[in-house]
Amino acid sequence: VTFAKFRDKALLLTFVDSQCKEDCPVITARFQKVNQMLEHNGRAYATSHLLTVSIDPANDTPPVLRKYGLPYLDGNAQGFAHWSFVVPTPANLKKLATAFGVIYRPSKDGDIEHTMVTALIGPDGTVQQMWNGDDWDPKDVAQAVEDAAAGSKGRL
Repeated sequence: VTFAKFRDKALLLTFVDSQCKEDCPVITARFQKVNQMLEHNGRAYATSHLLTVSIDPANDTPPVLRKYGLPYLDGNAQGFAHWSFVVPTPANLKKLATAFGVIYRPSKDGDIEHTMVTALIGPDGTVQQMWNGDDWDPKDVAQAVEDAAAGSKGRL
């Protein structure tokens, strides 16, 4: 997956680990709410995309991420057309995480500790807004995505 795939769309992205039991399910549930809100605005839905990036390329294979994401899409695999769950190569993950200020490392108990960042990239390819942590309001983020999706078209 490349950013060019989302050319002329508002792109909301975040980083998760499918084996995480704390913050990642909270972020993914918030993305689910944003996705549902966008569905009610056909134009915003058509001109936006959600992207969940795994920070665990060793374990989060495409089938694992599909299984992880499907319940958040209410079991409807067609939802993956609007909300992608991807795993980059370790080298690409390092570049992407660095670009968005995400810090991640293995923990002593075998999990992956990481910071939580959600970013909105506008249709022109610029980062328009970032939210740290997992306590942001899905209504506010959905509105920001709608506003970005309604903005001028550009290139990623």
